[in-house]
Amino acid sequence: MSADEPVGREVKLYVYDLTKGVARSMSQAFLGKQLDGIWHTSIVVFAREYFFGGGGIETCRPGGTILGNPDNVVELGDTFLDYPLFYEYISNLREDMFSGEKYHLFDHNCNTFSNEIAQFLTGNEIPEYITSLPQEVLDTPLGALIKPLLDSMTSNPVPPRTNSYLEPIPQPSYLQDDVPSQASAAAPDDQAKVDDQRQVNGTEVNGVGADIKASDDAEIPVKPKLPVVSKKHMFTDAKPGECVQCILGNLPEGMLTEEEKMSLEALRKYLDEDMDLTGIPNNGFLAVGKLLQTMELPPCVLVAVLDLLQLAFLNLDVVRFMLSNDDPVMMTFVNDLNNKTIDVQVAAIKMLCNVCKWGQGYTWLVSEQEWTLNGATTRNCTITCSLITSALLCQNMQLMEVAATLVNNMAQHEVSEDIAIELGSAMLQCITTVADIAEGTAFFCLGGLYGLMQHGEVTCLASVMGLDPQKYASRSQRLEILCGDMLSVMNEN
Repeated sequence: MSADEPVGREVKLYVYDLTKGVARSMSQAFLGKQLDGIWHTSIVVFAREYFFGGGGIETCRPGGTILGNPDNVVELGDTFLDYPLFYEYISNLREDMFSGEKYHLFDHNCNTFSNEIAQFLTGNEIPEYITSLPQEVLDTPLGALIKPLLDSMTSNPVPPRTNSYLEPIPQPSYLQDDVPSQASAAAPDDQAKVDDQRQVNGTEVNGVGADIKASDDAEIPVKPKLPVVSKKHMFTDAKPGECVQCILGNLPEGMLTEEEKMSLEALRKYLDEDMDLTGIPNNGFLAVGKLLQTMELPPCVLVAVLDLLQLAFLNLDVVRFMLSNDDPVMMTFVNDLNNKTIDVQVAAIKMLCNVCKWGQGYTWLVSEQEWTLNGATTRNCTITCSLITSALLCQNMQLMEVAATLVNNMAQHEVSEDIAIELGSAMLQCITTVADIAEGTAFFCLGGLYGLMQHGEVTCLASVMGLDPQKYASRSQRLEILCGDMLSVMNEN
C-alpha cells in the first residue's frame, strides 16, 4: 500500500436478540410463525458502537450497553471516510431524521438506523432477515391485533448507561488523589464568590454545569483539577491608555459624540486605576458597541476597541453587565469576523479567551438559546464553534494559536459532548496536518484536547486520527509534561 492510499476502517454490525432465545422457542406458539429472535442492531466503527432508540442516536464502547456482548457480528466491509466527515453526518441525522421523537418500534427503529449508516459508510445494506422482521410480525394474526397499541408506543430497547450518550473516560490516578472538593448551589448573584473559591493548589477548578439542578443544601461535586500546564490562559498585555488614544486619533470625524468620547476615557480610567464599575457611564459600553457595529472602521481602531474589552472582561462585573443586556452586538460582530483582517480576528479571539475566565462568561459563549441574525435563527454556540474551527484550519499560525488557546480555556469548564467533538476534530486536524507547527500552537492544541478528553469520544478520535503526543514532547518542558499526561489518559482508554 502506498503512503497516499487511504486506510480503510472496519465497519461491523452488532446483532442482539432482545428476547435472549425466547423468540426462537415460543414464537411458533404465540405468533404462528417461527422467529429466531427479536433483533436489536448497532454499528461499530472508529472504535465506538452507535445505536438508535427513544433517546436518539447514542454511542458507547463496543459491547458497552446493558445488552453486553452481541449474539452475532456481521462484517459489513471497510469505510474510507474519515471520522470528522462521519461525525458531521451523524450529527445531522441526530438533529432530524434520527432524533428521539422520530423513533417508532416497527417503522423507524434501531435497524433502520443501522441500515442507513451501513450504506453511508460501505454502500452495503444490513441482512434482510433483520430489516424484514417487523413486517413479518405484523403479518401474523397477533401482530395485526396489537399494531394499534404498538403505533402509540415509543420505546428505547437499550437505555444508555449514563445520562449522556458519551461515557466519560477513566481519569489517571493523579487526578483522583485530591481531597474531594464541594461547592453549594449558588444563585446568580453569588456566582462571583463561587468562581473566586474554585482554586485548588493554585489551579482553577472547573465550575458546575448549568444543567445541574440541586436543592439549596445539596452538595455539588467539583470536577477534578487539571495539571497546572492546562490552566486557563488570560491575555493582559493591552494598554488602556494607548487603546483609547488610538481610537480617538483614528476615528472618522463626528463618529462619536463628546459625551461618548468622555465615556471611553472613563472606561480607560476604570481599567488603569481599578475603579468601581459604577464610575463608568452606561454609554461607555454603548460607545464601544456603536464602534463594533460601524462598517468600514479602520482595523487599528477595531483592534484597540477589542483590546479594551479584552481587559474589561477580566472583571466579573463587566461580564455580568454584558449578560444583563439582550443586545446581540458582541456575537453579531464575532459572527462576521471572517470578513475582518487577521489582526482583528486575533484580537477578538483573545477577548473571548478572557471571557472564559468566568463560568458565566463561558455559559454565554456556548449558549444554545436561539436568536435571529440577518433573518435566520442562530445560537451563540454555533457562532463560537464556527469561528474556532475556521481559525484552527486557516494556516495562519498566530490565529491558530489564539483559537487553540480559546479551546484550552473552554475545556476548563463543563463542555457538552457535541461541542467537545466538533472542536476536538478541528484541533486534531490542525495539529496533525500543519507542518512545523509552532510550540505555542502545539501546546494549546494539546492542552485543549486534553481538557476535552473528559469525553471518551474525543480520546477515541485522537487514537483513530493517529495523534502521537510524544512527537511534540521534546519541544519544551511544558509540552513534555502535558504529552505525558495525555498519553496516560489515551493508554487507559
